This record gives sequence, structure tokens and C-alpha cells, in this order.
Amino acid sequence: MFTDLIGINYRLVDNWFNFINTNDYKNKPINYLEIGTFYGANLISFAFTYGLHNDSKFYCIDPWEDYNEYVDYKDLELSYVYNSFMKNIENSKLNDKVIINRGYSNIEIPKYNDDFFDIIYVDGNHKPEYALEDAVLSFRKLKNNGIMIFDDYGWNGSDFTQRGIDAFISGYKNKIVELGLNNSQYFIKKIIDFDEINNKYNSEYTNKLLNNKHIFYEIYNKCNKTFLNGSGSYLFDGIEYKYDSRTYKKQELLYENAKTATNILEIGTYMGHSLLIMLLANPNLKITCIDCDDTYTSPAISVLNKYFNNAITFIHKDSLIAMQEINSKFDFFHIDGNLKNEQVIQDFLGIINLNNNNIIRVLFNEQFLLQDLQNQIDTKLNVIKKIIPDCILNNVYYEIQC
Repeated sequence: MFTDLIGINYRLVDNWFNFINTNDYKNKPINYLEIGTFYGANLISFAFTYGLHNDSKFYCIDPWEDYNEYVDYKDLELSYVYNSFMKNIENSKLNDKVIINRGYSNIEIPKYNDDFFDIIYVDGNHKPEYALEDAVLSFRKLKNNGIMIFDDYGWNGSDFTQRGIDAFISGYKNKIVELGLNNSQYFIKKIIDFDEINNKYNSEYTNKLLNNKHIFYEIYNKCNKTFLNGSGSYLFDGIEYKYDSRTYKKQELLYENAKTATNILEIGTYMGHSLLIMLLANPNLKITCIDCDDTYTSPAISVLNKYFNNAITFIHKDSLIAMQEINSKFDFFHIDGNLKNEQVIQDFLGIINLNNNNIIRVLFNEQFLLQDLQNQIDTKLNVIKKIIPDCILNNVYYEIQC
């Protein structure tokens, strides 16, 4: 692939594979920005690994000229480098996919739309003040959950490029996840916190979520700052205890349908984040929740009951046993326990007898795991309404005529 290219001795994206899975980008178009392109070796290797989709676009910024503030370019024939870059792009048949911005990054980066790029590679002026400036300017252009890579971390000592990168990481620590360092390249992921999700949507739900974010963090503290590794919830991904906006649409679906309920039964509670969403929707709710594991559920409920007037009754049992012992009736059900189809079917059959009117309102979490259940409900029951939000790890809401 690189036999006809000039300057290919510079590092390629194979250094990224441990941090960025190529399969995550195989079937979707992405926008990629590279600050500091030189001969284009890294950009071209990116195009043939992460950027294979026909609609992917690769943007690059580089002045390709000598200037006083960039010692790295001293004594180089930059017109030759630029012409070589152009030949490399042509030989790689990427002319239609590469957008070249020949200029200085502080002028060119602001021209892009915010939240536009999936991956940004920062390899421009290595002085700390310029590395910091490139990071701050380009971070605005990075999508939520987008990846940013800094090159030459630690090159020429800790007081050079590293100092600028460290300053960025320190200042933006609540907006990023640090993925790690490999061969002097530093990887971070952008996350949206409660303030940013409220700025983005400014809905009733995000207003309340922002005003009550302390409860989210208090639950974590009450659980001794631990969680079941790999097991997320409505509000975080199970990897890092930070708000995960990717599931915003399913959060809002739960919120909107809890607003009109008065007495809710939840099966599967974990850290209580779904309870928090429902109680933000209607602080006068009464909720009974069932979970066979109280490791995180008990501490979480103690926090929630403090803020919501003891609205939650917790039953620490297997759901099928617990439902046989419940005498109350409910007008809304949230099922998020054991998500094996046979278990969820039994949970669903159990809630039918606990419903208090002729319409069952039920929300199942992680609907993509429940295809057999959905097929049975859709074909055998009188479904009045079905909603599946467009987001990852989505849920499904049903209204079913009894």
C-alpha cells in the first residue's frame, strides 16, 4: 500500500489499535482531523484502516512553511515536503476524500463546526503553549465520545509538548476519559457532563438532572466509590463513573413515562439510576423495587430515600418469589433484571396480575437482547403503543391492552 509513497518512515496508526478498535468505524462514515500532516503518512494509513467507508472524509491542517515559532521546521525544504504530500495523496487515490487546509491551526480550526470530528490527531507545533492551544481549539470540534490523540508526549523532556498536553488534561479532566499512553502518543475520549447535556437539550429532564447531579455522585460515594466493572446503567457506561450522554434518549423515554405514574414496580435496580430518573420526573411517586443483589442497591436507595421522602420500598429477593408476595397494584413497570428471554418472559407474566387497570404500561431495558419477548408481545397481544428510542443500549416502551 505504501510502496509509492514518500516519507513513509514516519509513524503510522498501527500504534492506535490497542486504544481505537477499527471495527467500531468499519461500517460508518467518519470525519477525521489531523493537525500537522507533513508527508501524510499517518493520514494515509488512517484512511486505509479506520476510514474505509466511502463517505469518510479526512481533513488536515499544516502550513508547510518555515516560521519563527516552530523550530521543528527549521532547515527543511518544506516546499518539497508539501509537493511530496500532494503526490502521496494522488498515488493513494484519496484526492476526493482529503480536504487540505494549508495554514496555521489557530486560524483554521475555528472554521470547522463544533461536534464535527470523530477522531482528531494533534501533531502540530510542539511548544507547550501551542500544543495546549491546538488541544483547546480542536476539543470543541470533537464529537461526544470522540477520540483525540496527542503525538510526542514526553518528546524533548517533560517541559516541552508534554507540559501543554498535561495542562489540557488537567483543565478538562471532568470532560474527558484518559485512555492511556503508548509510544509517546496520549489518547483521550471526550465525554459530555451534566452541564453540557443541559446546554445541548435544555429540556425539563436535563434541567432537573443538572440540578440534582449531586445525587448521582453521592450514590457513588455511598457505594464506596465502586461499581460492578463492565456493568453500566442508564447514566454511566460501566467503565468510568461519569455521565454517559449516549443513552440520553432512553433516559428521557423513562422520564416521560414515569411522569404520569403514581405507583411503580421496578425489577432490577443496581445503583438506582433509573429510580433517580423516575423520581425526578415525579417526586410524589411510590416505587417498589426488587433485586436479588443488594450490594449496590441498598446504599443507593438509602441516598434516594433521603432526598425523596422515603418513596422507595426495596425487596431483596428473586423477582418471581417477590411478585407472589406483593399485594399492591401498579400503573407502570420497569423491567431491568435478568435479561435472558425466558427470565424476562416470566417477569412479564408476573406483572400482569399486579397491573391496576386495563392497560399495561411497561418499559424493558436493553431491548436488543429481548427479540423473542418482543416477537411474542407484538404477535400475540393487543399492542397499543411501542416506542424504541434511537440510541445505544436502548430500551422499549409498551402499552398493552389487557
